[in-house]
Amino acid sequence: MVYEFQLRRNVKSLLIPLLALALTLGSIAIIAFYHALLGIVVLVIAGYFSFFLLKYFVNTLKSHIRTTDDGLVCATATGTESSLGWNELTHAGWYTTDHGYRELFVYAETDDRLLTIPPQYSGMENLEKEIASRSGISMLSLAGEDIDGLADALRAHIVPESELIDEDSEQSEAGGRHS
Repeated sequence: MVYEFQLRRNVKSLLIPLLALALTLGSIAIIAFYHALLGIVVLVIAGYFSFFLLKYFVNTLKSHIRTTDDGLVCATATGTESSLGWNELTHAGWYTTDHGYRELFVYAETDDRLLTIPPQYSGMENLEKEIASRSGISMLSLAGEDIDGLADALRAHIVPESELIDEDSEQSEAGGRHS
């Protein structure tokens, strides 16, 4: 099954081509109203950045999650593909922030690979069911303060609290030994 990116679920993505257009139009304005040579230099630089912005936007529109008999294949906005086999998955579920943002994640503990799937894709509930049924693992529900907290929330779930190393106390112990 293929779960595709849906622009209507992330309208902010349209800011990327608008930024590319603004850079180009600004460069043309410099040519027309200020200085032709400077404007051409700026236009070349803006064109370079605009090309990559538009490439990123097109790759975002093409991004998808594909499930096969072997596992998940995620085509990303950077134009790369990441895949995880069903037998590799050790943890999967939903991560929710205090601000209400919610994303699906899959994790392979052996390779320490974490894939996050933002809510802009079609059929997220069906994808969740497919991951659970094909991998045979139960779905987790993790929470944290912000979007970047998934790794910490997952680490706290995987590693018992008694085995976690507190970096602050470790540094103070090391500092005390050197005195």
